[in-house]
Amino acid sequence: MEAPQAGRRLFPSEIDRQAKEIPNKVFASIPRSSDFSRGFQDVTMKDFSRSIDHLCAYLEPLIGYSKTFNTVAYYGPPDLRYLVVIIAVNKLGYKALFSAPRNSLPMHLYLLNATDCHTILHAHQIDVSSMVGTHEAVRHAIPELEDLLGGNGEPPHYPFIKTFEEAKNDPFLVLHTSGSTGMPKPIVLSHGYVATLDTLFNIPPVNGVPMKTLMMATRSRAVKALPPWHGGGSILLGLCPGVWGDSVYVWGPADRMAGGREVVEMVKYGNCTQIFTVPNIYEDIVNNPEWLEVMERVDYAWYAGGTYATTFLGNPEVLQCY
Repeated sequence: MEAPQAGRRLFPSEIDRQAKEIPNKVFASIPRSSDFSRGFQDVTMKDFSRSIDHLCAYLEPLIGYSKTFNTVAYYGPPDLRYLVVIIAVNKLGYKALFSAPRNSLPMHLYLLNATDCHTILHAHQIDVSSMVGTHEAVRHAIPELEDLLGGNGEPPHYPFIKTFEEAKNDPFLVLHTSGSTGMPKPIVLSHGYVATLDTLFNIPPVNGVPMKTLMMATRSRAVKALPPWHGGGSILLGLCPGVWGDSVYVWGPADRMAGGREVVEMVKYGNCTQIFTVPNIYEDIVNNPEWLEVMERVDYAWYAGGTYATTFLGNPEVLQCY
């Protein structure tokens, strides 16, 4: 199976191709528990593809296939299931909607109504009543992540059979604006749009300086500390480097968003040499001198979320502005 050229690869079919041809490629690494000293579990491309098919097999009897790209909302803790849900519902003909947990009930309802969403998926521990109120929708709890990754036996394979030309204008994922100027607005990302991000990893160096996207996608282990319901956490850092590139993104705790202490421990116990997070976490780190010894093993640290300037580890060139 020959890989299509960069910019024309589709996530669902490319994940399956790599699972078949390079099954042991490490896609991500997840904590074994909230105590990071217990180590991290590497998730191979075969593991990831199999978890997607496990979820497809679980969902098909419940929601069937959609021929009109109906919307399926998902609410869960910040773990790898967000990425599994994106691809699994795509294979069944749907598009996923992620509404940030911080949203108010009116915001959640606005997004559900704006996308005509009447199917809700959620993790067992998430009380979706506080998020969807009395909105008319069927609700299904999905299996735990460890069950999807290590489910009994091999699930039936659910192929994604569309070509790039057939799927480029089809919806892939629904995210939303911040809501800072009113209700959050749904943003529908197409397969064609997210496929273009593939080309970012092929931009040549400028004046001898490689693009940061290239460094993000090269073989390394990197802290991923942006939420998976956000475009950065789901697409830019979640899927792109691990599928289009060769980077292993190390996930934070599933029971909370990572702060400064968690990021330092992810570097220490997850053997990370890169970090991508928000500015206030770096502030937290540099204000705790005992953490800086661990951070000396970090080669690159990026941030997103606003104009910010600091000296990190005594070397202003280490902190890269993305």
